[in-house]
Amino acid sequence: MYKPHDLPSLGLLKAFEAAARFLSFTRAGTELFLSQSAVSRQIQQLEAQLGSPLFIRRTRALLLTAAGQQYYRDVSQALHQLREAGANLSNAGNSRIVTVTTTVTFASLWLVPQLTDFQQQHPDIEIRIAADNFVRDLERDHLDVAIRYASRKLTEPDAVRLFGERMLPVCGPQLLKGPKKNRPRRPEDLNDFVLLHFEDPTIFTPWLSWEVWFETMKAPPPAPRGVLRFSHYDMMVRAAISG
Repeated sequence: MYKPHDLPSLGLLKAFEAAARFLSFTRAGTELFLSQSAVSRQIQQLEAQLGSPLFIRRTRALLLTAAGQQYYRDVSQALHQLREAGANLSNAGNSRIVTVTTTVTFASLWLVPQLTDFQQQHPDIEIRIAADNFVRDLERDHLDVAIRYASRKLTEPDAVRLFGERMLPVCGPQLLKGPKKNRPRRPEDLNDFVLLHFEDPTIFTPWLSWEVWFETMKAPPPAPRGVLRFSHYDMMVRAAISG
């Protein structure tokens, strides 16, 4: 039986967090510089210590149990706070550091590419990016700026709207270089293509799903040639660009 004072080692927690985030022991191992079997053994050790299964292991899929989902939320938050504690300590007394928290996808696709120009214009200011998908308390976490993807009703009264967006299907640029007759023009033409799906575990952005788009277009969902699913939006965008 798990006892409150039997705190799992940091290595086990980091292995679990990575495996839960990727839903893959192999990708977790790549990030942690461990073999797939080593990550699997660490997860088994953690499950034995907790006395509860954290993953559902299938032939070609890895899923979190209900307990695993809750534990992932708690562990990822705890690890994030530990990293922030170290960063805050190392940055204490340095008033030229601006800490920006935003989502992983926004940081990857938009914010990071802008940093070169900003650094050239303001070489005396150091920018620290805290990328995660949690709602953060700026004062408690010592954050200067938060950029989040949200509707107006979910924001604070003093929030500033940066920009909006338009939603439409896109394809890889290679498709536009081919014959015009091969380009999709109607929803039913998508039967001949592979569709990329964004799997949002929070169901916070349902409008980013193909199902909602087909419903809006009043078109029956196609039977595509194939389907690829992604847990992070920036991964899906890069996959589309890569064809």
